[in-house]
Amino acid sequence: MNIYKKLLYALFVAAILFTTGCETSVRDLEDELSRAAQQNPQTSPDLNTPEQNNTTPNTGGTITGDENTTVGEIKIDAKNAYRVSLSFSDNYNQKGYYSTQEIGQIHFNITNIYTNAPADVSIIDSITLEAEEKNSTDGKYFNFITYSGEQGPVYVIPKNSIRAADNVAIKMNKLSGTTNLVFKAKIKLKEDQTSDYELKIPLVIEKNRSSSMAIVPIGTRFENGLFIDRFVIHVVDKYGNKAKDGTSISTGVINNPKLYTNAFNETLNDITNKYILHDVIKYENASYFRNDRGSFDKNNAAFTFPYSIDLLEDPITNDDTLVFLANEKKYKPENLGGWDIEDIDLANNKVSLINMDKGDLIDDVSFVVGNEYRYDECSQTIMNAAASSFEATEVKDGVAYAELRYVPAMVGKSVFIYANSRLNDKHIGISRKITLTGLGLTPNTLTCDYKDTGPNCGVRFKMLLNGTDKIPAQNVYLEQPTLAGPQVFSITTASKTDCNGWTTVTIEGIDENKTASVTVGNFIADELIINKK
Repeated sequence: MNIYKKLLYALFVAAILFTTGCETSVRDLEDELSRAAQQNPQTSPDLNTPEQNNTTPNTGGTITGDENTTVGEIKIDAKNAYRVSLSFSDNYNQKGYYSTQEIGQIHFNITNIYTNAPADVSIIDSITLEAEEKNSTDGKYFNFITYSGEQGPVYVIPKNSIRAADNVAIKMNKLSGTTNLVFKAKIKLKEDQTSDYELKIPLVIEKNRSSSMAIVPIGTRFENGLFIDRFVIHVVDKYGNKAKDGTSISTGVINNPKLYTNAFNETLNDITNKYILHDVIKYENASYFRNDRGSFDKNNAAFTFPYSIDLLEDPITNDDTLVFLANEKKYKPENLGGWDIEDIDLANNKVSLINMDKGDLIDDVSFVVGNEYRYDECSQTIMNAAASSFEATEVKDGVAYAELRYVPAMVGKSVFIYANSRLNDKHIGISRKITLTGLGLTPNTLTCDYKDTGPNCGVRFKMLLNGTDKIPAQNVYLEQPTLAGPQVFSITTASKTDCNGWTTVTIEGIDENKTASVTVGNFIADELIINKK
């Protein structure tokens, strides 16, 4: 009761109690309050008085609402006016809509407008909830779920089951859009008179939007003989909200893959150093590189490799991981990330995956298969690219952090990292190829004077890794040397370092009586990931 009503109440009670009895006082008081409310609409919404015929519509007068609740009012008689409040469950209120296929609840609360007490539902003959757009058996946008589990576009609550406050379950269909949920009540006025009340509640349904993840490198350090790359993993749910604190993230890495969509088809012996160093990026999408892709049958948790791969010859095991990589056609996060291999079907050229989700057949999938180990030919040992800090982590304030540790001999190599999680009980993943750079190379500058060397000159440099106290850069492909002076030569080359970090840099075609100068200090990743086919 607002201040205006309280003041009226005090005045009327003071005046009437001196002139009449209690029963008459209450009846007259409510009549006066009703008339006052109609004369001053700012104190209370207008109330409709039902017409005196057998069945009359009662739309509830002015319908008001706040952010999460739709409100209407039913005028019954001088003593009874009801407030009807309807709201949706938290999974609607938090984002402003339901998603397709989502289950929620509608909550209604019927109170006496004067006392705020629960309404006397004995005068309500029935309550009906309807999907506004429906046919005889199904709602276009949603259906109601009864206590028995049946679904349909209309839910009738009979008189003996009506409560002043109740919850009703609803399930969204596959169609997204805006519609109305209709609340109807049949009110008994007198023996032969009823009034029909109707209130429409706007309802928004949106398609499920994919969750998303991102792995972003944020720094490298050298510590205790290892390079440590630090990554931040951003995680949001399908509504764009930060993932809840404590959400588990599993991560992993594939080092020197056994099978790779973009593997090089030839052997290094067939290609000149010049080709490797200068044309590798140019030819990455040409016929030298495989572009065969597989297909993922989510319903049967199986991945089929392209016809050009023969699993009888390729040594895939259950210890390997299959990582789906984004390409220009297929990049949804519900498919990306790492998938554990459960079984290998050699006859049908496919593997079974551990998968808890169902879905459609997805073709044209880029992939890489392998584990965290790489053979180091220089030391005749294994280089492990996995670390405990890159296996599992948790989200806090929407992000998680991970570290990848590797020995200096892995600088310049390509690896594939991935992260998986489950949001709203659905798989979400991300994967990417990265180049391990360490802290870069210590640069060397070659300067050649035509008067001393003639048109051509060359020198052997030992390339060292920055931040490592003079550890050599092993088996690193060097980028084209950059100018350290005017362009006074026709060609310059560099080659791959050996196991001790040595390489040869040459300058050819130096202009007569000129000095040429170039700097070597960057590298390219081993993009030429060899596949024996």
